[in-house]
Amino acid sequence: MTDEAGERRIAAGLPLRSLTRKVAFAVILIAVACTGTLIMGEIGATLYYVAQPGDYVSPHARLEAQRNAYVEEARSGTCSYGDSLILHPYLGWGNSALGPCGWKTANSKSLIGREFPDNPIPRTGIILVTGGSVAAQFTWDNRQKPSALEKILNAEFTGDRFDRFIVLNGGHGAWKQPQQYILFGLYADVLAGVITLDGFNEHYQMVSSSRFEIPSTNFFETAERRDGRAQASHFSEAALVLDAMLYRFALAHRIFHLSNLAYFVIDSARAMARGGADTRGEEDWRAASYEKMFAFTDAMQPAEKEEWTLRQYAKYIRLMHAGANALGIPSLFLIQPTPAFDKRLTEHEQPFALQTHRDAYEKMTNYLVGLRQTDNLPVYSLLDVFKDTDADIYKDAAHVNELGNQIMAQRIADLIESAWGWPRKKSAAADM
Repeated sequence: MTDEAGERRIAAGLPLRSLTRKVAFAVILIAVACTGTLIMGEIGATLYYVAQPGDYVSPHARLEAQRNAYVEEARSGTCSYGDSLILHPYLGWGNSALGPCGWKTANSKSLIGREFPDNPIPRTGIILVTGGSVAAQFTWDNRQKPSALEKILNAEFTGDRFDRFIVLNGGHGAWKQPQQYILFGLYADVLAGVITLDGFNEHYQMVSSSRFEIPSTNFFETAERRDGRAQASHFSEAALVLDAMLYRFALAHRIFHLSNLAYFVIDSARAMARGGADTRGEEDWRAASYEKMFAFTDAMQPAEKEEWTLRQYAKYIRLMHAGANALGIPSLFLIQPTPAFDKRLTEHEQPFALQTHRDAYEKMTNYLVGLRQTDNLPVYSLLDVFKDTDADIYKDAAHVNELGNQIMAQRIADLIESAWGWPRKKSAAADM
């Protein structure tokens, strides 16, 4: 009886063990299939990025290259950078210090830092530095702490015409010509000198299908907040927020820095979000009107558009220089440096060089600097300003740290001495 009972128990257990083996086999098969699919997806995504023009770029480098130090610094708590922007009647957009999302360092002129005077100040040299966000951070909030350039001017250039110098912050995120030209026109009557520090935002227009003057998305997003008729679509603002959230999520999770497949998924999702934000319906006549305002009317080949764009940039430099000359104000037009040129980049900085259209930037720089010989315009390149610096300078594709601003300030002071002919006292270096 005992043997028969045991055989019955063994026979009864066979189906259970057989089912367990089948389930285990199915699980293993599914795991192998999923792993194989992921491996094939990873290989496919890698090949996709390898096949793109230029050298292969890792997912980590791609994510790092998309950083924007200016926007990150401008965000305040739950408020986005865009929440602090207001429409400006002449300059497109600026910042307000008012409201729950106000940028508290903004002055009444919608710019960062010290207030702009309404009248000249006796024996005071007021210098306007204008441009995009790099120019803004070069001077930054100078109410409590003077900028690097202001320190040098007061230490080394006082005692002749001026007893002191004030450097005004005339830069703003995503600004480009003609905003600098218009700002100069608004406040030229109080200035002893004007300096533009730009080029990065402008160089993107070299590869654009729109007129040079088209404003950045900052203007359109600000307009949408103020004018419901300008909405690109009902989901436009939500789509832009989603794009930013996906980027921050990818930046915070290591897998998106390591896996091409993971990066491809998040990058595709972000592209879909941006595509949704840019959708134009037939009823969106206000948004379409803005687009048409800056579309080319004449048919031109890409090379013709590029040349036309360069002439437009030069036009605003000429207008600023002529207006400054008419008022007896010296001017400097400086092409800002980028990580793509003339610096031994640290490992941290190397991804940032990806965001510059190198050929376009070089062509733009050579064209503008050439105006110094052909038209006697004071245009100078700062591309080599960090060539002897091995330390970290760049915080992203354009913005620099405090050391970078100090180095640029020293070069600009040298140009003020040589190009403007302003007498310089014994420098701080000579005192040592």
